[in-house]
Amino acid sequence: MKHLIVAVCSLFLIMAHVGCVTTNSIRELKKDGTIPAARSVVFWKVRITDRTRTLAHGSKEILPKLSIKRLDVDNYGSSHDVSTCPLGHGQPGQAADNGWMKAVDSDRFDRLMAISLDPGRYHIRTLFFPIYNGATRSEMPRLSVPVNRVLKVMPDKLYYLGSFHVVIDRIADGQCHYSFAIDSVIHRQVDTKYFTSGFPELFNNYGNKPLLYRPFAYYNYDFSYEYKTFPEFIRTDEILAEINLDKKGRSYIIRRFSDDDGYHYVTCKRTHNISNNDSFTIAWESKWVEGVNDLPYGLLLGANPENAYYFAVASDEKSAVFVKRRDLWLKPPCDWKNGTSKAGDGIAINHNKVAFSNNRIVYSVNDKKIAEFDNALKFESLVIGLFVAGKEAVVFDNIVIEQTANSSPK
Repeated sequence: MKHLIVAVCSLFLIMAHVGCVTTNSIRELKKDGTIPAARSVVFWKVRITDRTRTLAHGSKEILPKLSIKRLDVDNYGSSHDVSTCPLGHGQPGQAADNGWMKAVDSDRFDRLMAISLDPGRYHIRTLFFPIYNGATRSEMPRLSVPVNRVLKVMPDKLYYLGSFHVVIDRIADGQCHYSFAIDSVIHRQVDTKYFTSGFPELFNNYGNKPLLYRPFAYYNYDFSYEYKTFPEFIRTDEILAEINLDKKGRSYIIRRFSDDDGYHYVTCKRTHNISNNDSFTIAWESKWVEGVNDLPYGLLLGANPENAYYFAVASDEKSAVFVKRRDLWLKPPCDWKNGTSKAGDGIAINHNKVAFSNNRIVYSVNDKKIAEFDNALKFESLVIGLFVAGKEAVVFDNIVIEQTANSSPK
């Protein structure tokens, strides 16, 4: 009980709202007890700087939440939210009850969170916060920050993820205008100090050596539930692009009507904070439906469609990589290779993957390496798109972008 009181004075504890998977681990954290060696503890900071002075007003029960979902086990307790518990007192300058502090030009929320998890891969999806403005709870707008990071948990470890920092500059028309960053280094020592003061016994069980874990960028375009990031419906005399609904769920289909060798592309609305200095993989599925069988379709990536790689297959069992710079086609890194993709029959699915590491690119189709070459493009952020050439129809699905660790320092 003594340890629990110390913990409550030092930081916010956690509780799960959905999924029974976390119940025991949360109870053990609150007791400052021994976590089984099969599991690990993860802790991080949520720091919100609200220059509008809006979020701190209202019910003390309205607190930031983090949504996490396990990736490597289907239906693992579904997804679950992790949220803080309210405090009545704590660090100097802390506001009573709701955990907010008043600064000269802003309100500030600054607290640690923690959870114990089984080993595996987890998707940290969103950090969100309801905004109380006199509306009912169901009508409250939300600050919803897409974190989109992958957390890989090993057994019997203590991980520090860093400080999740959100700065809210203004709120207009019910929308928050903010910046978001994860600082994994600067506040590590002070955050670890607060955590250990709250859970001394727990900390000792891990040998007093928390690991710094940088969560890597992760995006998953599974059109069965996430399709707003691509245009939901485009139709002209030359192209139809829309969400395709079948018995197994949703996918994205591009159908080109022009009877020529030209092509059309559809780009994603989201720009990804990944540069050519980062290491990452992009995987996707494609299925030829009908039309000509000797022209390319696939995925583009780069700074924009005019400066990008075009990773292609064709339904006559060919694969290639093309590149544009300043909207001009250059010599292809990999011209057509025969016998490398599946023949288009309206059923067969090609599994495509691009691995980008230290400015080296590897393109694979159905686990077979098609090309490996040095990167010739520079980009500070990443845009992806889908393209189809000729008079043919192609279905795309399950686009996954995952940042990985660089094998050598930048």
